[in-house]
Amino acid sequence: MKKNFIIALSVLCIFLLCSCNFSGSGSGDGEVGVFYYTFSDTYISSVRSAMDKMLENAGVKYNDYDANGNQTTQTEQIQTAIAKGAKALIVNVVDTGSDDAAVNIINMAKEKDIPVIFFNRSVDDSVISQYDKCIFIGTDYEMADTCREK
Repeated sequence: MKKNFIIALSVLCIFLLCSCNFSGSGSGDGEVGVFYYTFSDTYISSVRSAMDKMLENAGVKYNDYDANGNQTTQTEQIQTAIAKGAKALIVNVVDTGSDDAAVNIINMAKEKDIPVIFFNRSVDDSVISQYDKCIFIGTDYEMADTCREK
């Protein structure tokens, strides 16, 4: 299941990064910001390795950010990346307890017309639908539990 998630995320990211029109402040010279809730999580480390390899193979400039489990840190990192001209944001959001963090990230990106990919940690569909250049990629945890029982 985890391997399938990594493959699906990689394929979608390549598609989005290669086919999106990165207009606005995210010019062609900008890089992709990849924001992880923490580097210390074993699974996230495997996702990070796969993501880095995929981005390198696609010739995409990127920068990885470690929020170290702190939403304020991640939000500040996203603000900095946007100020530096990020052309896309790939976000493993820290705070999944409410929609506020995701809404804030979307609003910052929307203001500069920057695509956002949320991954792995659930973001409500009502939040994602607020911006046409935003998507969530993740597994259906209820379905995963059902598959594990069989």
